[in-house]
Amino acid sequence: MPWPTTRSLLVWVAIASAAASCGSSAASTTPVPTTGGPAGPASTVVNPATSPGANSDSVPTLGGALSFEVVATYPHDPSAFTQGLEVHDGVLYESVGQYGESERRIVDLATGTVLAKASLPDDAFGEGLTVVGDELYQLTWQNGVVFVADRSTLDEKRALALDTEGWGLCFNGALLVTSDGSSTLRFRQPADLQTIHSVTVTINGAELDNLNELECVGDVVFANVYQTSSIVMIDQASGTVTATLDLAALVPDVVGDAANDVLNGIAYRAETDTFLVTGKRWDTVYELRLASA
Repeated sequence: MPWPTTRSLLVWVAIASAAASCGSSAASTTPVPTTGGPAGPASTVVNPATSPGANSDSVPTLGGALSFEVVATYPHDPSAFTQGLEVHDGVLYESVGQYGESERRIVDLATGTVLAKASLPDDAFGEGLTVVGDELYQLTWQNGVVFVADRSTLDEKRALALDTEGWGLCFNGALLVTSDGSSTLRFRQPADLQTIHSVTVTINGAELDNLNELECVGDVVFANVYQTSSIVMIDQASGTVTATLDLAALVPDVVGDAANDVLNGIAYRAETDTFLVTGKRWDTVYELRLASA
Protein backbone atom coordinates (compact mmCIF):
# COMPACT_ATOMS: atom_id res chain seq x y z
CA MET A 1 0.00 0.00 0.00
CA PRO A 2 1.57 3.31 -1.04
CA TRP A 3 -0.12 6.16 0.80
CA PRO A 4 -0.85 6.99 4.48
CA THR A 5 -4.18 5.97 5.95
CA THR A 6 -6.10 7.57 8.76
CA ARG A 7 -5.83 4.48 10.90
CA SER A 8 -2.26 3.68 11.85
CA LEU A 9 -1.87 1.13 14.65
CA LEU A 10 1.51 1.40 16.36
CA VAL A 11 2.07 -2.05 17.81
CA TRP A 12 4.66 -2.64 20.53
CA VAL A 13 6.58 -5.89 20.93
CA ALA A 14 5.27 -8.97 22.67
CA ILE A 15 5.90 -12.59 21.81
CA ALA A 16 3.35 -15.24 22.60
CA SER A 17 5.25 -18.43 21.99
CA ALA A 18 8.73 -19.61 21.15
CA ALA A 19 7.50 -21.36 18.04
CA ALA A 20 9.20 -20.54 14.76
CA SER A 21 8.71 -16.79 14.97
CA CYS A 22 10.95 -13.80 15.46
CA GLY A 23 10.77 -10.91 17.95
CA SER A 24 12.24 -7.47 18.40
CA SER A 25 12.41 -3.82 19.45
CA ALA A 26 14.81 -0.91 19.78
CA ALA A 27 18.03 -0.98 21.75
CA SER A 28 19.26 2.24 23.30
CA THR A 29 22.78 1.19 24.17
CA THR A 30 23.87 -1.43 21.62
CA PRO A 31 24.10 -0.26 18.01
CA VAL A 32 22.63 -2.29 15.18
CA PRO A 33 25.15 -3.27 12.49
CA THR A 34 25.01 -1.06 9.41
CA THR A 35 25.00 -1.82 5.71
CA GLY A 36 27.92 -3.60 4.15
CA GLY A 37 27.57 -7.38 4.18
CA PRO A 38 27.48 -10.03 6.90
CA ALA A 39 27.78 -8.70 10.41
CA GLY A 40 29.96 -11.61 11.49
CA PRO A 41 30.00 -13.37 14.85
CA ALA A 42 29.75 -10.14 16.87
CA SER A 43 26.08 -9.70 15.93
CA THR A 44 23.66 -7.57 17.91
CA VAL A 45 20.92 -8.87 20.18
CA VAL A 46 18.05 -6.44 20.60
CA ASN A 47 16.01 -7.01 23.75
CA PRO A 48 12.48 -5.63 23.61
CA ALA A 49 11.92 -6.25 27.28
CA THR A 50 14.47 -3.61 28.27
CA SER A 51 14.09 -0.87 25.66
CA PRO A 52 10.90 -0.14 23.72
CA GLY A 53 11.19 1.27 20.22
CA ALA A 54 10.50 4.73 18.89
CA ASN A 55 7.06 3.64 17.71
CA SER A 56 6.22 2.12 21.07
CA ASP A 57 2.52 2.78 21.70
CA SER A 58 1.86 -0.58 23.28
CA VAL A 59 -0.76 -3.26 23.10
CA PRO A 60 -1.26 -5.58 26.07
CA THR A 61 1.52 -8.14 26.33
CA LEU A 62 0.68 -11.41 24.57
CA GLY A 63 3.26 -13.50 26.41
CA GLY A 64 6.94 -13.67 27.32
CA ALA A 65 9.04 -11.27 25.26
CA LEU A 66 11.80 -12.55 22.98
CA SER A 67 14.73 -10.70 21.47
CA PHE A 68 15.94 -10.84 17.89
CA GLU A 69 19.50 -11.07 16.71
CA VAL A 70 20.81 -9.19 13.68
CA VAL A 71 23.10 -11.81 12.16
CA ALA A 72 23.91 -9.92 8.94
CA THR A 73 23.18 -6.80 6.95
CA TYR A 74 23.23 -6.38 3.18
CA PRO A 75 23.05 -3.43 0.76
CA HIS A 76 19.64 -2.59 -0.67
CA ASP A 77 18.69 -0.30 -3.53
CA PRO A 78 17.52 2.90 -1.77
CA SER A 79 15.35 3.83 -4.74
CA ALA A 80 13.30 0.61 -4.46
CA PHE A 81 9.79 1.17 -3.10
CA THR A 82 9.76 -2.37 -1.70
CA GLN A 83 6.39 -4.11 -1.73
CA GLY A 84 7.42 -7.73 -1.36
CA LEU A 85 10.40 -10.00 -0.71
CA GLU A 86 10.71 -13.72 -1.32
CA VAL A 87 13.57 -16.23 -1.08
CA HIS A 88 13.21 -19.46 -3.02
CA ASP A 89 15.98 -21.99 -3.73
CA GLY A 90 18.49 -19.39 -2.60
CA VAL A 91 17.22 -16.73 -5.04
CA LEU A 92 15.97 -13.37 -3.71
CA TYR A 93 12.97 -11.89 -5.51
CA GLU A 94 11.65 -8.38 -4.92
CA SER A 95 8.55 -6.49 -5.99
CA VAL A 96 8.92 -2.73 -6.41
CA GLY A 97 5.93 -0.37 -6.46
CA GLN A 98 4.88 3.10 -7.68
CA TYR A 99 3.25 3.97 -10.98
CA GLY A 100 5.77 4.03 -13.79
CA GLU A 101 8.41 2.42 -11.56
CA SER A 102 6.92 -0.98 -10.67
CA GLU A 103 9.09 -4.01 -11.34
CA ARG A 104 9.74 -7.56 -10.33
CA ARG A 105 13.39 -8.26 -9.69
CA ILE A 106 15.97 -10.93 -9.00
CA VAL A 107 18.50 -9.47 -6.57
CA ASP A 108 21.93 -10.61 -5.40
CA LEU A 109 21.55 -10.55 -1.63
CA ALA A 110 25.23 -10.11 -0.81
CA THR A 111 25.73 -7.01 -2.97
CA GLY A 112 22.22 -5.67 -3.55
CA THR A 113 22.84 -5.82 -7.29
CA VAL A 114 19.73 -6.21 -9.45
CA LEU A 115 20.53 -9.25 -11.58
CA ALA A 116 17.34 -9.21 -13.65
CA LYS A 117 14.17 -7.15 -13.77
CA ALA A 118 10.90 -6.85 -15.64
CA SER A 119 8.81 -3.69 -15.68
CA LEU A 120 5.06 -3.59 -15.14
CA PRO A 121 2.82 -1.40 -17.32
CA ASP A 122 3.03 2.26 -16.33
CA ASP A 123 -0.54 2.21 -15.04
CA ALA A 124 0.10 -0.81 -12.77
CA PHE A 125 1.26 -0.47 -9.16
CA GLY A 126 3.24 -3.53 -8.05
CA GLU A 127 2.58 -5.04 -4.63
CA GLY A 128 3.36 -8.37 -2.90
CA LEU A 129 4.80 -11.37 -4.68
CA THR A 130 5.42 -15.06 -4.06
CA VAL A 131 6.71 -18.20 -5.78
CA VAL A 132 4.46 -21.09 -6.77
CA GLY A 133 6.42 -23.86 -8.44
CA ASP A 134 8.24 -22.40 -11.42
CA GLU A 135 6.13 -19.26 -11.44
CA LEU A 136 6.19 -15.90 -9.72
CA TYR A 137 2.87 -14.32 -8.73
CA GLN A 138 2.84 -10.52 -8.35
CA LEU A 139 -0.06 -8.46 -7.05
CA THR A 140 -1.09 -5.02 -8.23
CA TRP A 141 -2.64 -2.49 -5.86
CA GLN A 142 -5.86 -1.26 -7.51
CA ASN A 143 -5.59 -2.72 -11.00
CA GLY A 144 -7.51 -5.91 -10.25
CA VAL A 145 -4.71 -7.97 -11.81
CA VAL A 146 -2.17 -10.53 -10.65
CA PHE A 147 0.73 -11.02 -13.04
CA VAL A 148 2.10 -14.55 -13.31
CA ALA A 149 5.67 -14.74 -14.61
CA ASP A 150 8.37 -17.31 -15.22
CA ARG A 151 10.49 -17.12 -12.07
CA SER A 152 13.74 -17.70 -13.94
CA THR A 153 13.29 -15.14 -16.72
CA LEU A 154 10.67 -12.87 -15.05
CA ASP A 155 8.77 -12.88 -18.37
CA GLU A 156 5.01 -12.53 -17.99
CA LYS A 157 3.06 -15.70 -18.82
CA ARG A 158 -0.50 -14.63 -18.05
CA ALA A 159 -2.61 -12.27 -15.97
CA LEU A 160 -5.35 -13.28 -13.53
CA ALA A 161 -8.27 -11.19 -12.29
CA LEU A 162 -8.23 -10.16 -8.62
CA ASP A 163 -11.51 -9.16 -6.91
CA THR A 164 -9.98 -7.01 -4.14
CA GLU A 165 -7.15 -4.54 -3.76
CA GLY A 166 -3.75 -6.24 -3.69
CA TRP A 167 -1.42 -5.57 -0.75
CA GLY A 168 0.40 -8.71 0.49
CA LEU A 169 0.82 -12.21 -0.90
CA CYS A 170 2.31 -15.53 0.19
CA PHE A 171 1.91 -19.23 -0.67
CA ASN A 172 1.34 -21.79 2.08
CA GLY A 173 2.09 -24.82 -0.09
CA ALA A 174 -1.50 -25.28 -1.20
CA LEU A 175 -3.20 -21.89 -1.40
CA LEU A 176 -2.25 -18.28 -2.00
CA VAL A 177 -2.89 -15.98 0.95
CA THR A 178 -3.73 -12.35 0.13
CA SER A 179 -4.24 -9.16 2.13
CA ASP A 180 -6.04 -6.02 0.97
CA GLY A 181 -5.38 -3.53 3.76
CA SER A 182 -8.30 -4.72 5.85
CA SER A 183 -8.35 -7.25 8.69
CA THR A 184 -9.16 -10.09 6.26
CA LEU A 185 -6.80 -12.72 4.87
CA ARG A 186 -8.16 -14.63 1.87
CA PHE A 187 -6.98 -18.10 0.91
CA ARG A 188 -7.15 -18.56 -2.86
CA GLN A 189 -6.61 -21.22 -5.50
CA PRO A 190 -3.48 -20.43 -7.51
CA ALA A 191 -5.10 -21.43 -10.80
CA ASP A 192 -7.87 -18.81 -10.83
CA LEU A 193 -7.57 -16.83 -7.55
CA GLN A 194 -10.95 -18.13 -6.38
CA THR A 195 -11.34 -17.59 -2.63
CA ILE A 196 -11.69 -20.91 -0.82
CA HIS A 197 -12.03 -19.40 2.65
CA SER A 198 -11.01 -16.35 4.65
CA VAL A 199 -10.14 -15.42 8.22
CA THR A 200 -10.50 -12.19 10.16
CA VAL A 201 -7.27 -11.24 11.90
CA THR A 202 -7.71 -10.24 15.54
CA ILE A 203 -5.36 -9.10 18.28
CA ASN A 204 -6.66 -9.54 21.83
CA GLY A 205 -10.14 -9.90 20.36
CA ALA A 206 -10.05 -6.70 18.28
CA GLU A 207 -9.79 -6.68 14.49
CA LEU A 208 -6.38 -5.65 13.13
CA ASP A 209 -6.38 -3.93 9.75
CA ASN A 210 -3.65 -2.40 7.55
CA LEU A 211 -2.21 -5.88 6.97
CA ASN A 212 0.34 -5.52 4.19
CA GLU A 213 3.28 -7.69 3.01
CA LEU A 214 2.87 -11.37 3.96
CA GLU A 215 5.16 -14.36 4.48
CA CYS A 216 3.87 -17.91 5.00
CA VAL A 217 5.94 -20.12 7.33
CA GLY A 218 4.35 -23.43 8.26
CA ASP A 219 0.96 -22.79 9.87
CA VAL A 220 1.76 -19.11 10.44
CA VAL A 221 1.43 -15.96 8.34
CA PHE A 222 3.77 -13.09 9.16
CA ALA A 223 2.38 -9.68 8.15
CA ASN A 224 3.70 -6.15 8.11
CA VAL A 225 1.26 -3.69 9.69
CA TYR A 226 1.33 -0.74 7.29
CA GLN A 227 2.82 2.51 8.60
CA THR A 228 4.23 0.88 11.71
CA SER A 229 7.53 -0.78 12.61
CA SER A 230 5.62 -3.94 13.56
CA ILE A 231 5.23 -7.42 12.13
CA VAL A 232 2.51 -9.69 13.47
CA MET A 233 2.49 -13.47 13.58
CA ILE A 234 -0.94 -14.85 12.64
CA ASP A 235 -2.36 -18.33 13.12
CA GLN A 236 -3.64 -19.32 9.68
CA ALA A 237 -6.56 -21.36 10.99
CA SER A 238 -8.05 -18.85 13.42
CA GLY A 239 -6.66 -15.48 12.33
CA THR A 240 -5.48 -14.84 15.88
CA VAL A 241 -2.30 -12.79 16.32
CA THR A 242 -0.08 -14.93 18.52
CA ALA A 243 2.94 -12.60 18.54
CA THR A 244 4.06 -9.16 17.52
CA LEU A 245 7.53 -7.97 16.58
CA ASP A 246 8.58 -4.36 16.91
CA LEU A 247 11.46 -3.62 14.53
CA ALA A 248 11.74 0.06 15.44
CA ALA A 249 15.44 -0.49 16.12
CA LEU A 250 15.97 -1.02 12.40
CA VAL A 251 14.10 2.02 11.10
CA PRO A 252 16.54 4.51 9.54
CA ASP A 253 17.07 7.74 11.47
CA VAL A 254 16.39 9.74 8.34
CA VAL A 255 13.96 8.75 5.61
CA GLY A 256 12.78 10.86 2.73
CA ASP A 257 9.09 10.32 3.40
CA ALA A 258 8.44 9.13 6.93
CA ALA A 259 4.78 8.32 6.25
CA ASN A 260 5.56 6.07 3.31
CA ASP A 261 9.19 4.86 3.55
CA VAL A 262 8.19 2.36 6.20
CA LEU A 263 9.07 -1.19 7.15
CA ASN A 264 7.90 -3.52 4.40
CA GLY A 265 9.25 -6.81 3.15
CA ILE A 266 9.58 -10.19 4.86
CA ALA A 267 11.38 -13.23 3.43
CA TYR A 268 12.00 -16.46 5.34
CA ARG A 269 15.26 -18.34 4.61
CA ALA A 270 14.46 -21.93 5.46
CA GLU A 271 18.06 -23.10 5.05
CA THR A 272 19.26 -20.80 7.86
CA ASP A 273 15.99 -20.40 9.81
CA THR A 274 16.34 -16.64 9.51
CA PHE A 275 14.27 -13.76 8.16
CA LEU A 276 15.20 -10.99 5.74
CA VAL A 277 13.43 -7.68 6.37
CA THR A 278 13.69 -4.23 4.84
CA GLY A 279 11.59 -1.17 4.08
CA LYS A 280 10.47 1.08 1.26
CA ARG A 281 13.52 3.01 -0.01
CA TRP A 282 15.74 1.64 2.77
CA ASP A 283 19.42 1.11 1.97
CA THR A 284 19.72 -2.06 4.07
CA VAL A 285 18.32 -5.58 4.22
CA TYR A 286 18.57 -7.07 7.72
CA GLU A 287 18.89 -10.78 8.43
CA LEU A 288 17.33 -11.72 11.77
CA ARG A 289 17.27 -14.74 14.04
CA LEU A 290 15.44 -15.27 17.30
CA ALA A 291 17.41 -15.02 20.53
CA SER A 292 16.42 -15.60 24.14
CA ALA A 293 15.32 -12.57 26.11
